[in-house]
Amino acid sequence: MTLTAEDTQEINQLIYRYSYAVDERDWDAMADIFTPDAVFDSSAMGLAPVTGLPAIVAHLSKRSVPTAHLFTNLVVTEEDGEVFVKARGLNPDPEGRIVVSVVREKVVRTPAGWRIAAQTAVSLLRPGPEIVRS
Repeated sequence: MTLTAEDTQEINQLIYRYSYAVDERDWDAMADIFTPDAVFDSSAMGLAPVTGLPAIVAHLSKRSVPTAHLFTNLVVTEEDGEVFVKARGLNPDPEGRIVVSVVREKVVRTPAGWRIAAQTAVSLLRPGPEIVRS
């Protein structure tokens, strides 16, 4: 597969739409962001992975604190016919400190456009008296 500049732009917009949907708690928008069988893996944050759009929405909707996801440094790559996005995520924790994560997304082109098939937090940097990296 050869990615075009248009593909890359659409994929970047997909990641940005995800951050707005999560922060605005727009769970209906998730159907336009994830595939129905997507995998959401936050095990780097100590949470069990979940599979499927309904499970992902249930997982995300459990958050009781406001969020402000900021994704930056997006890199879109093609590896052996599959497309991945690596991004740095910044999000304030309940105490107002910035939590930094690296997220890896597998994205797929569907008839309705690009969708996230798998999202994995691959590392996490938590501020505190001692910075914790997982």
